[in-house]
Amino acid sequence: MHELSICQSILNTIETEFDGKGIENIREIHLKVGMLACIEPEILKNVFQIVKVDTPFENSELFIEV
Repeated sequence: MHELSICQSILNTIETEFDGKGIENIREIHLKVGMLACIEPEILKNVFQIVKVDTPFENSELFIEV
């Protein structure tokens, strides 16, 4: 299930870009996924719900556009 590593990479990238400052205020994460990306959007959303637990992203929601 590579969706798990994708979710972790998304959160790591955001933490790096924001230097860890103010990330607890992020409420929405928007992601565009291409048809040929071999990613199942619903699985990615479900995995995100698990990965964000006990992190500064706990109140964030993932929105995926295909």
